[in-house]
Amino acid sequence: LQPLARAAARQTSRASSLGCDFNAYSSAEATAAVARSLRGEDNSTMSCTGDLLCVLTYGDGSAADAKLDIAINYTLLFATAALFIFGGPPKRRAAILAFFAAFQLGLCYVIGCAGVSMIWCACAGGGALDHHSGRRLVAFRVVSAAVVASLIYYAMVAEAITDIAHVCALTMGFLVVQAD
Repeated sequence: LQPLARAAARQTSRASSLGCDFNAYSSAEATAAVARSLRGEDNSTMSCTGDLLCVLTYGDGSAADAKLDIAINYTLLFATAALFIFGGPPKRRAAILAFFAAFQLGLCYVIGCAGVSMIWCACAGGGALDHHSGRRLVAFRVVSAAVVASLIYYAMVAEAITDIAHVCALTMGFLVVQAD
């Protein structure tokens, strides 16, 4: 019951600070906050619905967790994208990478999620099918170890839906490259 009280207090404070008609606000917003709390959702998280900058910067990018997410995800994005693009015909792979990016950004724009992890997961899934040799094999192994470590980290700290999204993205990358 304590989370419900905190959610109601947060919503009441927000309504007052916004100068809203308290009765109108409390009937709509506070009820929604209580419903989110009952479902076990965190009422303090920010939704990125309709805001691409929010999607790309993990909210406002100022929290310590957001900075860590930005470092992990953009490092993996650039590493997996480079291996992915040069693992096959570069023009075709660049087009596939653009599809992965459009999919991630479009999805987050609509549902309010944040980040670029589905892009690097799809690149990792697709890149797993490529023939790697020499220096590219070494790079692939290093990047694959970083991908696995990141997936384990997010499995420990993020919600289960994040793990489901990562598995789906890995599968999408695998299937798109297999079909190509």
